[in-house]
Amino acid sequence: MGLVIVVPTTIFLARRFVKSISTSGHKELVVPVVVYMMVIAAMAVSAIAGGTAIGIAGAVFFMLSDSLIAEQRFVKERSWQPVGIMVTYHAALAGLALGLL
Repeated sequence: MGLVIVVPTTIFLARRFVKSISTSGHKELVVPVVVYMMVIAAMAVSAIAGGTAIGIAGAVFFMLSDSLIAEQRFVKERSWQPVGIMVTYHAALAGLALGLL
């Protein structure tokens, strides 16, 4: 189940970020960003496989938070992103931690 949701989402986002990174003249960041995205995707799939709703929510928020960071740094900066990043990051940590209980 997790693969069905996480893999297409990760591929969509990776294409978006890699395209922007490549056109910005920082091609040296493509491999590290893709590897990082694969690790985060694996974490999300593992959380979904774990089955606790709060852990799944935490993993989703973590992916969202990191996607907002990548969007801000590589695609387009928007005024609301810093707040969005912090809110989703803290929700992610809370969900992941509570999911372990």
